[in-house]
Amino acid sequence: MFPVSRLPRRPALRDADDLVAALQTPFSDEQLAAITAPLEPTVIIAGAGTGKTTVMAARVVWLVGSGQVRPEQVLGLTFTRKAAGELRERMRNRLNILRERKLIDLTEQELLEGASEPTVSTYHSYANTLVKDYGLRLGIEQDAQMLGDAQAWQLVAQIVQYWDGELPQGGKGEAASKTYLVKQVLKLAGECAEHLVAPQTVIEFCTAQIAAYESLSTPGPRKTANDTLRQLQTKIILARMVQRYARVKARMQVLDYGDLIALAARIARDVPQAVQLERERYKVVLLDEFQDTSHAQLQLFSDLFGTRAAEGEHPGYGEHPVMAVGDPKQSIYGFRGASDGQLFSFYRYFPTADETPLYLTVAWRNDTAILDAANLIAEPLKTMPGWVRASQPP
Repeated sequence: MFPVSRLPRRPALRDADDLVAALQTPFSDEQLAAITAPLEPTVIIAGAGTGKTTVMAARVVWLVGSGQVRPEQVLGLTFTRKAAGELRERMRNRLNILRERKLIDLTEQELLEGASEPTVSTYHSYANTLVKDYGLRLGIEQDAQMLGDAQAWQLVAQIVQYWDGELPQGGKGEAASKTYLVKQVLKLAGECAEHLVAPQTVIEFCTAQIAAYESLSTPGPRKTANDTLRQLQTKIILARMVQRYARVKARMQVLDYGDLIALAARIARDVPQAVQLERERYKVVLLDEFQDTSHAQLQLFSDLFGTRAAEGEHPGYGEHPVMAVGDPKQSIYGFRGASDGQLFSFYRYFPTADETPLYLTVAWRNDTAILDAANLIAEPLKTMPGWVRASQPP
């Protein structure tokens, strides 16, 4: 279904020396190890300023130049449009070096339509593409509109304004403010989406906790007990508002950003055709800033490109060459469900024979004094596994 142009007649790049000569760029031993790593699941622990974007771009050049994949068979994902644009531009420029030196054979289709390029986008943009391509199998119309932050706020504000059920109570017994409720409903809706948890599950959990708490003969100090029960009851009401928010969005055929990831994860889990076609389309997957992916995003890519044959869900699906790059000391999206712990559990979701992490520890951005100060300050912030290394000067 997806046309794949032919591979080069002969490998233009046979070893790392050929790559260095072609790009006329010096690389460290760590960088070359990551660039020329085998086509199998690999996680790279990359410290700040260690050249991870350079490595990802050079890896694409290596794989294309050595005849292992075509450019259009590469998928690269990162978080921001700016980062995606930079990664795309670097890949394009370096591949053009090979083309100018006649190291890549162009097919007739490429000669007519232009040279093929890797697909590079943000995580949300890729999820949006999945929903548009396969969402109809889950009852999601292709013309479903995306809600912006302001539109989502207005929609939830209307739900709160005309809420006909019980309202949460503040600490002094007064009703919570409308602004507070809107913020909390949007927050809970996003958390449910990022963790792939249904609002009904939240309601059932909180209800069970209330029952267990009330059954205690000595539930503790009265103020603490009242605060705990009030928090649980508030969460139940918020979850019911999230349910109504979901029903209104479905009726209006609109989605918010949380819906994109959750629906994409459902597609990867429940639509085998999507898994097959995406694997055929992309032979190599590069996941940037992996430490900031949420549980839903991890599940999405695990179900799409991980090994699930052992579970009997998709017999014959073996390991797929997914390369994840990240730094557990640079995790910044914990507020929306991201966890740097997922970087450490990469091989549990993408198992392979050799599960040894690769490293980029030589920092090119700062001098020794700045690195020493940064490493000293970061040391007590969080306990890291022994195989996470601090950045070092060249």
